[in-house]
Amino acid sequence: MLDMRAQDLIFRRHALADGMTDPELRRARTTGQLVSVAAGAYLDSGHSAALDPVGMHRARVAAAVVAHGGGIVVSHASAAVLHGLDVGAVTSLARTVADVARSEFLDEAVVIGDSALRRGVVSIDDVRAVLDRHGRRKGIGAARRAVALFDGRSESPGESLSRIRMRECGMPAPDLQHEVRTCGGAFVGRVDFSGSAGE
Repeated sequence: MLDMRAQDLIFRRHALADGMTDPELRRARTTGQLVSVAAGAYLDSGHSAALDPVGMHRARVAAAVVAHGGGIVVSHASAAVLHGLDVGAVTSLARTVADVARSEFLDEAVVIGDSALRRGVVSIDDVRAVLDRHGRRKGIGAARRAVALFDGRSESPGESLSRIRMRECGMPAPDLQHEVRTCGGAFVGRVDFSGSAGE
């Protein structure tokens, strides 16, 4: 998928080699025919319009990889975006989640961590093992605080963020995806949050 994105990109150096001029490139950007995704890298308007924010992020990563001749490793939030694609040169899922927890704000770290646990592609022990191996790196304390909040039962970013806000307000940790049943045990429904997880 990354290779396909790279083929969609138009690079200034290639355009100039094909006979275009810088004024023509500037005009194409001004009129919206070309959309800049990185320094010296563009998409035509058709390709750009078809991309959601995640797709545009992938295009920017592809531009960076091509610009550096492929000699870079995609990690952190970019690796989180790219995992599951046939791209190569990305950190493991456990390392990606740990890196995000070390370097990003708590909200983003917990949303990504919850997502990874929910999908079953990494375990909390895997992430903690990575942190243990990198115990002296910057942000390890913040990462450990974020990992302590990870819960794969959160089914959406909204649920993850709600749990963080509840914690900030001093509320007890909720029980997630709680099933409500009658006295006879018949299933009534399921709620995102219920009471305290410790109760």
